Amino acid sequence: MVAEMAAEAQSSRRLKVWAVILGLAILAIAGVYYVRRLESRSQTALSMPERKQSPPDDPDSMRLSTVSVSNSVRSGILGANFDLVYGFAEIPAACKVAFESSFVNSSSSGSGVRRTKIQMADPGERFNWSDNVISGLALRRLIFAGLGPKTCFVYYERGGTMYPSACLAVMDYAQGKSIWVGESRKKAANLRDLRSMISNQKFQDTLGPVC
Repeated sequence: MVAEMAAEAQSSRRLKVWAVILGLAILAIAGVYYVRRLESRSQTALSMPERKQSPPDDPDSMRLSTVSVSNSVRSGILGANFDLVYGFAEIPAACKVAFESSFVNSSSSGSGVRRTKIQMADPGERFNWSDNVISGLALRRLIFAGLGPKTCFVYYERGGTMYPSACLAVMDYAQGKSIWVGESRKKAANLRDLRSMISNQKFQDTLGPVC
């Protein structure tokens, strides 16, 4: 009787040992399969071509190209007396025609285009000041404009980009063309500040179509 009980105990221990060995073997096989599957996924990901994110579309391809002049011409370009206006609709027609005719289409290698009406908000109105463009709002906002005896200017903000700029366009409205266009990150509060910025060469005018 004692011998039979000892044999049964030994047989039970053997079954437990084999059960443990079988469990370990299953775990080992599962581990190898999991590792190989991860390696396969990694190789597949490496072999796949990287998808390049296309740049966002330009919300407005129209640009008023910068026009470079000498320092002597630039320093006196706003030396005349100007009657200031603070609404885009208040800009005289001759000045507005010269201004709008100076825009080019940057998506067509800078080629000139026919005069097109430029949408511009008035001071204090909402506009697209950043690259988070909202449909229906203008990309440009007037700061102020001036009409002189022979020339006029339009000073405005240009948004729609990560770094908005302030642009100054000076036109000969009798000849219907731009005399000088400059761009600056700093914004002048009035005509005196604007003249000071020009004298201190705070405007850049060699960057191409940016305004």
